[in-house]
Amino acid sequence: MNYITDAIQLGKTSVKETLALIKKVPHLLWIPIVHLSAMLLVMRFIPFMGLGMLNSLLTGLLMAGILSSYFYLLHQGIYYKRLKWRDVTHGIKVYALEIWIALLVLNLVNYAINLVGFNQIPLPIVNLMIFILFNPLPEVIYLSEYAYNDLFFYNFAFIRRNWLPWFLLNGVLWLLLAPLLLLGSFIPAIFNILMVVYLSFAMLFRGFLFKSLHSSNYRKRRFNQYNR
Repeated sequence: MNYITDAIQLGKTSVKETLALIKKVPHLLWIPIVHLSAMLLVMRFIPFMGLGMLNSLLTGLLMAGILSSYFYLLHQGIYYKRLKWRDVTHGIKVYALEIWIALLVLNLVNYAINLVGFNQIPLPIVNLMIFILFNPLPEVIYLSEYAYNDLFFYNFAFIRRNWLPWFLLNGVLWLLLAPLLLLGSFIPAIFNILMVVYLSFAMLFRGFLFKSLHSSNYRKRRFNQYNR
């Protein structure tokens, strides 16, 4: 079993686990609408509260709470195959600190890149670099259970050990997004619904993929494959 075959097998397993979870807990597909709506409300109304510099702080805290609620639902679904309505509110505080610190660090990284003279690099390239370097950070937050001071260390360790299957399979997710974007240009009325459903599926897929990679390594998977 080579590395590509290993990645394909991981992808197949993650798809099966994702579909099985959706069949058991179907509202995981549409409940992110609640979180997206809450984020839009925060971004729309907080700037008009006239709090000055506190606007950014309040926005960050509210966004962290909303994302924490969503991440907690993903955690409950991926690990326990269940979802209770009280989890929506209970999850607001579970990962809020880790998310707020992560958002703060990412903003500081972006600021530092511009400060030290990398402003010659086009902004899309800078954003792409940050996107790649911190790509598994959401899953690190809600699935690895590392403390906030270890999140970034494990994020880079995870990429170093699993860069091929992680980026290969996430690349496939992005390629599958292209037909949806094309369809949305012809049928805009259903585009938002399709995007929410697809992104919900993608987040669950990423969660199961991360869980598999986090709890095993290539040698262990190869050994298990040969002994089936």
